[in-house]
Amino acid sequence: MKAPDIFLTHSGTGHADDLLAFSLARLLWPDIRLIRTRDFRITDEGIDVLAGEGKGMHRDGTFVVADVGGIYAPERRIYDHHQPGSPVRPDGHPYSAAGLFFKHHGRDILRNLNADASDEVINDAFRDIDEAILLPVDLSDNTGCSFYEPDTDVKGFMFSDYIALARPGLIADFEETAMGCAAILRIGMQQYLDANYRGRQLKKLGERCGEEVLAVDAFYPSARRYLETTPVRILVHPNPEGRWNARWVKDGLFPHAWRGRIDGELEKASGISGAVFCHRSGHLAVAKSRDEAVLLAELALRSG
Repeated sequence: MKAPDIFLTHSGTGHADDLLAFSLARLLWPDIRLIRTRDFRITDEGIDVLAGEGKGMHRDGTFVVADVGGIYAPERRIYDHHQPGSPVRPDGHPYSAAGLFFKHHGRDILRNLNADASDEVINDAFRDIDEAILLPVDLSDNTGCSFYEPDTDVKGFMFSDYIALARPGLIADFEETAMGCAAILRIGMQQYLDANYRGRQLKKLGERCGEEVLAVDAFYPSARRYLETTPVRILVHPNPEGRWNARWVKDGLFPHAWRGRIDGELEKASGISGAVFCHRSGHLAVAKSRDEAVLLAELALRSG
């Protein structure tokens, strides 16, 4: 199959798995073009982008689709993981879009980086990178866990790992490496400060609420940690696409019959008009309005 022309992933907030999948694609195909949209459909011949950049029909072999579409079809370079029956690793750990892309293209990327490496070296490097970098991203995306949360299976890829690989002054330029780390640290430190400040606000809201469902008007990145000692089990909040998320912060998941369902299928399964999406893992559901998201949360609690 020839090199693809476009890489299509969802619009709205980017996540580690779709961003990293695109980063990996750029390593393999430097000229690949990014399109971020949900306004497309998959046909037997390819994908039809219905509006915006890249509008029109793109035939099989000319694209990569990742983290959207509801289909896992590696022979067509389509890598979604939200639908029921998505692939898992031999040990049972789930894949995200990043892990799926690396599963099918990681060895080619490594081969491009070192054409002289033996198959044994390539395979060992593939295994190590998948475990150290891709698996934490996959676990985080599929469970909702992150470095903000205590007691998680996610093992983060640390700055010390990055710097050790870069070997500044020997392989990478020291100043360039330092500037890259500084930019990331600046963002990270600000986010930690914001998460701690807003997390304390959220804890007060949860204590005042006294209910198992708390609806708020903004996203709180450290919700699980700060709601741990409150009665709240499901947090409802707006998302950047104008819809409302309902996410479990402790002791529960959405019903099995909802998981991996979207739009009309989820409305039928839940009985809630305006239900949009339920994550395959059961930790997150999305609705068109705040009230509908609250209804999903309350129904899930009664179902449990």
